[in-house]
Amino acid sequence: MNRSIVILVIENNPDQQLLIGYSLRTSIPQAKLNFATTANEALRYLYECSAGQLPCPKLILLNTHPSQGESGWQLLKELRTRYPRLPVLVLSAQHDPDFIRQSYEFGANSFIVKPQNLEGWELQFKRLAIYWLGVVTLPPAY
Repeated sequence: MNRSIVILVIENNPDQQLLIGYSLRTSIPQAKLNFATTANEALRYLYECSAGQLPCPKLILLNTHPSQGESGWQLLKELRTRYPRLPVLVLSAQHDPDFIRQSYEFGANSFIVKPQNLEGWELQFKRLAIYWLGVVTLPPAY
């Protein structure tokens, strides 16, 4: 768990980006974060990674919520099609079982309910580090 790990965070809210970035850097010091605010930005970044221009992420944290309508699901489906081995963890404030079920049906590897405060974020990311970076063997770069 001491080697650096690239994580792509797809989040359109600048306040949430700040909170997620701070919490990830505190909880996973070896994390190298890249942020995208739109689906096009995320896909362009991943294209540049696959072309060898940027380091490839080992995890994607994807914010999605019902107000995005089909676009959040469309990005998740696109990620599954283009990068099927790349783990995608959905972040959402949504607690609705149908929404969670849909996330998994469209290919999410995990669903994380967004915490309400900084301490909650840090705890979630410490748990994430233990499982995704300490227990799981992540696939090689795509």
